[in-house]
Order: sequence, then C-alpha cells, then structure tokens
Amino acid sequence: MPGLVVTPATAAATGLLLVLLAVRVIVGRQRRQVSLGDGGNTDLLQAIRTHANLAEYAPLTLILLLLVELRWGPSTWLAVVAGAFLLARLAHVAGLARPAPNAWRVLGTAGTFTAILLVAGWLLVGLVRP
Repeated sequence: MPGLVVTPATAAATGLLLVLLAVRVIVGRQRRQVSLGDGGNTDLLQAIRTHANLAEYAPLTLILLLLVELRWGPSTWLAVVAGAFLLARLAHVAGLARPAPNAWRVLGTAGTFTAILLVAGWLLVGLVRP
C-alpha cells in the first residue's frame, strides 16, 4: 500500500535481526551436535531465548505500528517510536549475552515495553478521540 514507510522499514530491520539470531542458534546447535532444544548448554539456551524473545515481541509491535500508520499515515513520531523499539531489541540482545541483572537487558526490556505502550495508547486515544 502506498504511503506506508515506517512499518515496512521496521519490519525489514526486525526480519534481518531475527534471521541473524536464528543463524546463531543454528550454528550453536551444529557446534554442539544438538538437533532439538539446548542439550543442557547454557550458551545455546541463551541464543535460543534471545531469538525467541524477539519473535515473541516483534509481531505485536509491528501490528500496532501498522494500525497507527494505516490510520494516521507515517509520521516522525511513529518513526522515532519504531526506531526506539529496534534499539531496545538490540540492547536486549546485548543484555542477554551478559550475566543478569545488567543495564542493557533492563534498557532493552523497558524500551520494548515503552514502545508497545506508546503505540497501543496512541491507538486507544484515537478510538476515543478520532
């Protein structure tokens, strides 16, 4: 659909990150000769959960971004929120690679939740005040 800019760009960047994280899991499984699960290896578990965590939060965020963009069109504000979501996901990846608790993981989680809440709130306010 013409006019969509923010959501496709965010989806593309998220897709690239998701594939990179999936490749880390695949390589980790091959190195450890594990075909399913983590084989009791904490490094492999970390890679699996990093990939899965993005896969859990990205779809809802992309749907929310799309709904806002379809209703009100692309905007700088929406691009900032989408960019913050992507940065938060990168911070979360960095945070999961370090012992918990750490600032990267907290920043990634807080940034992800903030982006989701902002876009969901935007939609809800738009329903009340069109």
